[in-house]
Amino acid sequence: MSGKSALIIGATGQVGRHLLQELLQDPTVTRVGEYGRRVTPLEAIKAGKEKLVQKCVNFEKIDEEGLKDGKWDVVYITLGTTRSAAGSAAAFEKIDREYVVNSARAAQLNDPNHPQRLVYLSSGGANADSRMLYLKSKGLTELMLANSGYSETIVFRPGLLTGTNREDFRPFEHLAFPLMKLRASWTRDYSCPVETVAKAMRVGGGLGTAKLPEAIASHISKEGGASPFTAIDNVGHRVLAEITGTSAGLGKALTEYILERGHIVVATLRKPPDLDYLKAKYPPEQLLIVKLDVTDRKDIATAFDKTREVFGRLDVVVNNAGYGLIADIEDTPEDVARTLFDVDFWGPAIISKAAVKFFRDVNKPGVGGRLINVSSVAGLQPYGCIGFYSAAKYALEGFSQALSTELVPSWNIKIIISEPGGFSTDGTSRSAVQLPPNPLYNKPELPSVTFREYVKQGGNSVGDPRKAAAKWFELVEMPDPPLRLPLGLDALESGRKQLEIMKRDMDRMEDWSKDLLL
Repeated sequence: MSGKSALIIGATGQVGRHLLQELLQDPTVTRVGEYGRRVTPLEAIKAGKEKLVQKCVNFEKIDEEGLKDGKWDVVYITLGTTRSAAGSAAAFEKIDREYVVNSARAAQLNDPNHPQRLVYLSSGGANADSRMLYLKSKGLTELMLANSGYSETIVFRPGLLTGTNREDFRPFEHLAFPLMKLRASWTRDYSCPVETVAKAMRVGGGLGTAKLPEAIASHISKEGGASPFTAIDNVGHRVLAEITGTSAGLGKALTEYILERGHIVVATLRKPPDLDYLKAKYPPEQLLIVKLDVTDRKDIATAFDKTREVFGRLDVVVNNAGYGLIADIEDTPEDVARTLFDVDFWGPAIISKAAVKFFRDVNKPGVGGRLINVSSVAGLQPYGCIGFYSAAKYALEGFSQALSTELVPSWNIKIIISEPGGFSTDGTSRSAVQLPPNPLYNKPELPSVTFREYVKQGGNSVGDPRKAAAKWFELVEMPDPPLRLPLGLDALESGRKQLEIMKRDMDRMEDWSKDLLL
């Protein structure tokens, strides 16, 4: 953009403030215009005041404000608001879409001898068909700007913005670095610093579509012949996960971990008020809380229906809901054992079936999804005193592995069975059911007695649940995830012990299987 001019509309916002400083300190930009309802105080300008032109404008009469007079080469628009700030949905759409589109048109020269580039700050998840007002408005604005007649339109879709008051601006950075940083700095995190977005916008506006690295830019066209535009985001994809059992334990840790990184969660649980603390912290376009009893088929259907209605897609389903049963097998009533199976096996099984259908039939063809069925270390090696719990987890493991063999590869649906060991959560104390021990089994040498004492003493669960959540989330990005993921050194030890037991017995009795043919 050597010796060219740039206009920025909306420079007093989070990104706009940084973008203005970037442009003023860019030696290739000789003239910068700042137009808005209010402008930046000169004392806040660090450098480049001599090339700054400021003007307060009335967006209701933007056509009369002389935006064309500057004959700007690049027009940057960082203007926007929220519904709460605007006061109503109508006011939000007026500011967020009408003012933006009208400003772009008012600055356009319609001169074939003077090509102009339009750079717009949108939002991650922008979609003209979204049911979320904010995301829908951004998506509609993108399409209208793409049709406004500029030589090229570049749209930036950052995730959640994190602001820092960094004092040092480095205008001589390698041109491609900010763009690569915008894309490559996030693989798991959806958040992005405002100064990084500003740098990327400045560089993107300078490079233009033709010079953008292919790995960064993706061209999107509206059906029906709309002009194409270039969309740049800091992720390429915002993960949407539906998680069961989010009120406690590892499900709670995973929910918090994903939300903190700016992704979307459909959190399901029997008592939605348990997540009021998260509801107060995250917007509805990021957190959808749905009442779900995994033993209720209608609840399961409703959870997936709401996910489809609100978001229209789903990337990950985590079957985490469940509880433990500490009881000797002989003394466990049949109805108690069946209830356990309803929650720990049949609930995840029915949800797994619904997840496969959603991944295949609702998501775009070939997008698929990830289904993580949370088993247990007891699903690797059964333990006395939790016999029915172990049996339910064994059933879930067998079901999940069988399901993975039935899926058509082109659906791109991956099944992962995770067997966590001991992690420091409140899940066991809140959800485990304990029946009194049978005196006949109260023998110190029995593993069941040792296990009860272990539980009584609070266990030795030293695993960090947030670290477990991070590992589960890494599975989302793996193109070829493992079928099984024992999580924790104790889980690995139990799994290996069980393999040794099986191998020992197979080797010992191998001869019995010889010469059995007809």
